[in-house]
Parts: sequence; structure tokens; C-alpha cells
Amino acid sequence: TIPITRMTVRLIALKNYNIKPNDSLSIQATGYLMDTAWIRLRVKESYTDTLAGFLMTMRVKPVDLTVLNPVLIPLASLKLESGYLDTLNLRAIGREYLSLGEMQMLYHDLKVRFLKDGNETRKTFGTGLMNFIANTFVIRKNNTSRTGNVFFIRDRGKSAINFLIKIAMSGMASSAGVKRNKKMIRQYKKELEKRNLPPIDFE
Repeated sequence: TIPITRMTVRLIALKNYNIKPNDSLSIQATGYLMDTAWIRLRVKESYTDTLAGFLMTMRVKPVDLTVLNPVLIPLASLKLESGYLDTLNLRAIGREYLSLGEMQMLYHDLKVRFLKDGNETRKTFGTGLMNFIANTFVIRKNNTSRTGNVFFIRDRGKSAINFLIKIAMSGMASSAGVKRNKKMIRQYKKELEKRNLPPIDFE
């Protein structure tokens, strides 16, 4: 569970009859992640698109990233030792099968620690080696300009909320260096060919 407090949600153009070709449902939401990080989410989905396409934008204001530890530790056996988010802006287009987009997540002083089964006190050689490699060679300690790609293949058996969360997590992983932009684009093109889908157009 990811707690969001002080949340407001607006539904615009919600309808189930007399739907016209250009009609779209708009969802506008704001809240505080972990009662600390201000977040704004906008989703606009066409009623008539056969691929169930939607535009998603998200913004997060500056925040100390360690506030996420109560969620990250049990869910991912990962603890943020330090890190400060300067800004986060995401823009992505999702469809029934996949999503593509970009995220600018600027931050500094990021350091992570992998845990053994979510236990903060238990230390092993394996997790120690993993932490050294991750913080030295894989994860970017600072990101002052790089834009990360967003790509995620939807699990159609899971909820739309799950899809939105995974889209955001994909952009974060790319921005931090865990996932590579070129590899994600290759996967995207492969999925288009595999499913015989038209390319996603951001214009």
C-alpha cells in the first residue's frame, strides 16, 4: 500500500451515453505521498480509441526521498540511505498493451542499500557486494539534466492504477540509471512489431 493523504480528485466529462468521437474523460488529482511529497496526476483518456489510449502527466515537488523508505523496505527490500528530489515531471501515453513516455527526474546525493528480506539489521556479503556495485557503477548519485525514457508492458490482469504506478516506476528506474534508454526503445519497437501495433505519437 502506498499512502496518499490530503487528496483531491476531479472527474471531468464523465459520461456513459451520447458519446462523440472527440470526447475524453479527464482525471485531475493532487495529494501528498507519505503525507509529505506533493504530487499531481493528470490522466486524459479517449472514450472511442480502440486501443484505450490515454495521456498521463505527473509532477512531484522537491522532497527528501528517504520519506519513501516505509514503502520501499517491505515492497522492494531497498532502503534509501540519502537522496533529495529537485523536480520530477513525467509525460507518457499508455495503451491497452503498453506505454511509452519520458520522465525528467532531477535529484542529488542518491545512495541506496539493498536489504536481505527487508531486514535492515541483517548484513551479508552478497548484499554488501550488491550495494557497492549499485552505488559505484549502476545508480547515478546525481542527475542534473538527463531525461529518462518510460516504457512498460501492461499486465492486463491487473488494475489501471497498477499500470499507472508501473509507468512512473519505469521512468524513475531509467532516470536513476537502473534501466537503459536504448534498451527500452528496442523493447518498445519489438513489442510494436510483435503485436502489430501502430507507433505511439506524442504530437
